[in-house]
Amino acid sequence: MIKSSIEVSLTPCVQVVIVTVRPTAGRPGHYDASISPGNGPPMRPSRYPLLDACRALIAAGADPRGEIELWHAGATHYSLRTTIGAAARLMVRETGGRPIFVEHQPFGLRPVLRSR
Repeated sequence: MIKSSIEVSLTPCVQVVIVTVRPTAGRPGHYDASISPGNGPPMRPSRYPLLDACRALIAAGADPRGEIELWHAGATHYSLRTTIGAAARLMVRETGGRPIFVEHQPFGLRPVLRSR
């Protein structure tokens, strides 16, 4: 008699959150963003829509381990893909004309730069 065994692994279906952006009319460097599925929080025009969307999603109770993609309207492939939590922890600092990712600091906790 031949014994056979079949192992079945059940993994939950992961829904990827999609952020679709298009340039904001009259505001160079800003983007209008929409979050799909359509139950995402409303978004204001942003210079960094993926990072802002991730912080809004975390505030709305999203799982930080969830995956998220940034798509430009009309594109055939995503521009960026990460987890919601990883992107929510980042902000962009522009120094010397070169943007870099740094750890996000909420507005009230950022150091204030004073002119002399």
